Amino acid sequence: MAVGPGEVRAADELHLNVGKRLTHKKKAVRDRGFQLLRKWLQNHPSMERSDYIKVWKGLYVGVKMAATRPAQQEFAANTALLLNELPRHKRNMWIDAFWRTTCDIWGKDTRGINRYLRFVRIILA
Repeated sequence: MAVGPGEVRAADELHLNVGKRLTHKKKAVRDRGFQLLRKWLQNHPSMERSDYIKVWKGLYVGVKMAATRPAQQEFAANTALLLNELPRHKRNMWIDAFWRTTCDIWGKDTRGINRYLRFVRIILA
């Protein structure tokens, strides 16, 4: 179905709402955001590396916005579990997008290095 000017497709709207929810202060809202992101990844199995990099950049913003250590750890654990929602043939691409995004983010925000190290450790565990 064609989308007219000013209209937003449901998938694009869902993608925008997920980002807001993942960076929210309340745990229940963040949990709902991960639930929506899982569903969105399942419904879009034909995504390419550039799309996965965009998702990873959003996830890095989410870990940056997580204020407390328990929130950061939970965010990282939920992010690590997203791998299970992808088709098997796309998992290597997902991991590659993770490393590309990590290398890109690593030099830009040195103040949050401990937060990012914790995120990487949990993702790799």
